[in-house]
Formats: sequence, structure tokens, C-alpha cells
Amino acid sequence: MLAKARMAGWWYRKAGGSGHIHGTAYCQPPENRSDACKYPVFSSGGSGETAASELERKVRRCPHNQTGSVGTLAEASVRLDKVDRLCQGAEALLDRYAYDQRAMSLLDRAQELIEQAGDGADEVESLLGVAVELEHEADAAADEAERVLTLAGTEMRDAAGLLDVAEETTRQVKATLRDERPSTDVRNLRERVRQSQAKIRSLRSRLPGK
Repeated sequence: MLAKARMAGWWYRKAGGSGHIHGTAYCQPPENRSDACKYPVFSSGGSGETAASELERKVRRCPHNQTGSVGTLAEASVRLDKVDRLCQGAEALLDRYAYDQRAMSLLDRAQELIEQAGDGADEVESLLGVAVELEHEADAAADEAERVLTLAGTEMRDAAGLLDVAEETTRQVKATLRDERPSTDVRNLRERVRQSQAKIRSLRSRLPGK
């Protein structure tokens, strides 16, 4: 969270004492702090993901640091964060599909055994038990997809479409970084682009019909 803010030129001042506030992030150097946008960072609490999203939004909307390389790199980082969430959502949707397909296959097999009226009662019970577990896994994957894609700010719930958006966003970030001067931040972002591209290729191979 703070690393992205620093990339955009923000400063961080740690609070003294042992209070609830760990410190405060400012968009301006110390000498200009009175005119700066600021964001308090709390020492504890279970809303880390929400806090990170709020700080991202604060950095993105800051009127003081939206020009120059730092603004470009910060925006690239935010866009790659969205790519990560789109990929996570697509992966969860693919997991749900796989669980559903496996559960349906087991239920079909159980139905065949029942219709045969043979001595497969134990196998039927086992198949039904596994199918129920897979349905629970599918529900959990659907919940995870909903959570991550809500954070990503998209209403799309189609894995192929999500990967299309992720791929195009990654391509745009890569093009943006092409003109940036070499630095540690730029190298790190380019590595994230490569990782995103590899992840997208891996997930595409799992799409139904592939």
C-alpha cells in the first residue's frame, strides 16, 4: 500500500507513541505538508484491503502528483493491481466451473448405479458425498469471484471476457512503460507485466473448449 504511494512521490511520517495511528502519508515533502493531501495509516484493524483501496484512490485523485514519471508509474501500478484482481476473479470462476462439472459427472454416475438396481449402494453414497463437497467448493469459488471482482470495479462475470480486459490492460501498461527511463520501479513494473501475461496465458488454457 505505502510502496505505491511512495512511487507516486508521497511521503510517510511515522507517528510517535503507541496510539492507534501508525503514521500519516502526505503527497508533498515535509516543507510543504500544510498544503498536502494526507492519509492516516492505522496500527491495527481488519480492513487492510479497504484501506489500501482508499489510499490508491487518494493517490490517483491527488491534484499535486498527477504529472511526470511518478504519476505514470503509480497509474501503471494501480492498473496492474486491477489486472491481478481480474485474473483472480477469472480463476475463481474457472474453479467454480470445474467443480460444477466434476459434481455433475459424479451425480450422473450415481444415477446410473441407481437405475441398474445393483449392489452399488455404498458406491452411490460415496459418489453423492463427494458431489456435495464439490458443490460446496463451487459455491466458495463463486463467492471469492464476487468479492474480488467487486473490488476490481467490474460487473463482468465471464472468465473469457475478464481475461480479454486483463490482457488489453496489460498491453497498455507495457506500452506506457516502454518510454520510461530505466529504474528499479520500472523494472519491477515490467516484471509484473511479464507475470500478468504468463498468468493470463495459463488461465486461458483452462477456458471451456480449449
